Amino acid sequence: MYRFGCGWLYFGIVLLTTTLLQYDAHCGFVVNNSSNSSAALTSSDYLKIAWSAAAEIPGLIFTVLIIDRLGRKKTMIMEFVIEAGVILLLLICTSSTVLTVFLFIARGIMSGVFMAAFVYTPEVYPTRIRAVAMGVHSTASRIGAIVSPFAAEVLIHQSEYATISLFAASAFVFALMAAILPIETAGKPLKDRKQ
Repeated sequence: MYRFGCGWLYFGIVLLTTTLLQYDAHCGFVVNNSSNSSAALTSSDYLKIAWSAAAEIPGLIFTVLIIDRLGRKKTMIMEFVIEAGVILLLLICTSSTVLTVFLFIARGIMSGVFMAAFVYTPEVYPTRIRAVAMGVHSTASRIGAIVSPFAAEVLIHQSEYATISLFAASAFVFALMAAILPIETAGKPLKDRKQ
């Protein structure tokens, strides 16, 4: 289920980035559903989107630096909690520059969680089912990615606060799910013995 959360939150942040930057006064906006209501993105908005996308590199580096020290589970828990906190910061009425910094951090952290999940998942399963397990987890992630536009692009038309709160709350839930994972795989050999 934590892999569902990776897809849900990662693509939710990607989609929210464009939507939130599209409206300068994003605080408490309600986007009309009519086709004439969308504001055009400016070249400055596209630059901010590029900056938030570039966050994936430091997010991955951060995760590489901590994953062996903290362990896979603690890394995912910590990053999901940070993600929830940063998403909550999106509720603050602020300038688009500060908003871009929040989105930068959110995207970088979520990219790191994704990487930690990709490291953890194959280490949990024995060789004979590892490929199938990776496929199931990848499918769960893709389902999360499929569902996220309904919140990031549809629910936001009703309430910015509800949408952002939903993503923040789900990040906390996925942190709890990562906490109850039964095995910590850091420093342990892979299960590859045939029985």
